[in-house]
Amino acid sequence: MPYPGIAKAGHTRNNIVNKVQSILYGNTMTAKQKILDVLQQRLPEEATFHQAIQELYTWANVEEGLEQLKRGETIPDEEVWRIVLNLNPR
Repeated sequence: MPYPGIAKAGHTRNNIVNKVQSILYGNTMTAKQKILDVLQQRLPEEATFHQAIQELYTWANVEEGLEQLKRGETIPDEEVWRIVLNLNPR
């Protein structure tokens, strides 16, 4: 059971992803609308072009991760810890 607390409440992986996407973007936003929303909502007026690109890159990665989750392309916690611990050997 990958989401023990959530699964008990009767939510599926897709329900969770859909809820997060709905909170972030609404259900009917186009890619262009999402980009404009991110730029308008997340950046201060004095933001640089570089900061705007970084913000869009971050949100693109969030969206990609949500889509991967929706498709079931996940890594078990144990595997994540194995990878993390191997990246920082003592």
